Amino acid sequence: MTDVQILVLAAGRSSRFGSQKLLHPLNPSNSVLGETLTQLAILDASVAVVCSPDNPGVIDLGKVFGCESLVFPKVSPGLGDSIAFGVSKTSPKQGWLVCLADMPWIKAATYAKIVARARGSAEQNSAIVAPQFHGQRGHPVFFGVDYRNLLERLTGDTGAKCILENHSAAVNFYELDDPGILRDVDVPSDIR
Repeated sequence: MTDVQILVLAAGRSSRFGSQKLLHPLNPSNSVLGETLTQLAILDASVAVVCSPDNPGVIDLGKVFGCESLVFPKVSPGLGDSIAFGVSKTSPKQGWLVCLADMPWIKAATYAKIVARARGSAEQNSAIVAPQFHGQRGHPVFFGVDYRNLLERLTGDTGAKCILENHSAAVNFYELDDPGILRDVDVPSDIR
């Protein structure tokens, strides 16, 4: 059993992008998802990709990186549903680092710092660690195992925002010099 479980949420439809954005080339050597997984490879933690059955390319790419594939039974109706599914299928000792697959500009060091902050927290099981860039909250966010029940009940497309709002006193904001925590890929022009 791992202490920290990395959940990479990759079950979306990419409807605004017009095609499967996660497999779209980001640079000559990597796709959007490939770059995200490359940055996560630095971590000493289990990585699972929450994906949908209609995206075999995403499943295959996760396997190339040695990730477990958690295949959502159908197309995920929203980010909250993907989080709930991923949490329900894993059992880390300490908690989950919830990552968005379409945020390839997050630095490897940022992921490592958030996990180290969570591991070093006095209240590891009830820790929430959220990065900030110039005071603006970004991704990924770590949730301790005490939030399992709340995470498993999430639905819709707002992710775990309600948990962050309802447990704001528990959130350990971590100011980092990484604008990538705020930048995702929604439409093709986001890559250019």
